[in-house]
Amino acid sequence: MLAPGKNREMGEHLREFHDFIGNEKDSVPCYWGNCDKSLQRMNVGRHIVSTHLRQTTICPRCNKSLSRPDVASRHEKQCGK
Repeated sequence: MLAPGKNREMGEHLREFHDFIGNEKDSVPCYWGNCDKSLQRMNVGRHIVSTHLRQTTICPRCNKSLSRPDVASRHEKQCGK
């Protein structure tokens, strides 16, 4: 099965297929390829989607490519175009 692209789906995928469970605040390494980043367990899905899968969100106002939906939401509030 290919890994899904959205953060929540990625978290579900990690738990179901990779036994990625435990305290959400624990610091864990990213096991993707040669990535040596250490981050909180709750942020691993978001990290994989934005860093390794390189999924982006496009601003409908200015067509700027943004790294994540939460970044896009903040951007859209200030985007004047």
